[in-house]
Amino acid sequence: LDGASLSAAARARSSGAMPRTTIGRTAVGLLLGFAIAVGAFVALVEGGQRGGDTLISNPWLAIAGLTAAATSVAGGALAIWAIVRMGERGALVFVAAGVGSLMALWVLLELAFPH
Repeated sequence: LDGASLSAAARARSSGAMPRTTIGRTAVGLLLGFAIAVGAFVALVEGGQRGGDTLISNPWLAIAGLTAAATSVAGGALAIWAIVRMGERGALVFVAAGVGSLMALWVLLELAFPH
């Protein structure tokens, strides 16, 4: 490694809450999108919206729920990529990886065992 690459790798490995790589920042941004989508879903339910027998019975709830699932799984995948491949050590990236992993597990279990 040359000096510039070494310093970039060392910066990516430094600890702290904020991510140091672009992929890590994107993962944290998707985690924020997940929080906003969950907040919108809760606000819709508190506002009186109710689901039905199918996913598209209430499109507003479906959009909010699917957006939350997609952003968390995508953010988790990017976070794991940043941790493993880029040496990211920001605490928020680990949070994004955990939330994304749990949501991916939940989606897989919902598909395997629908209720």
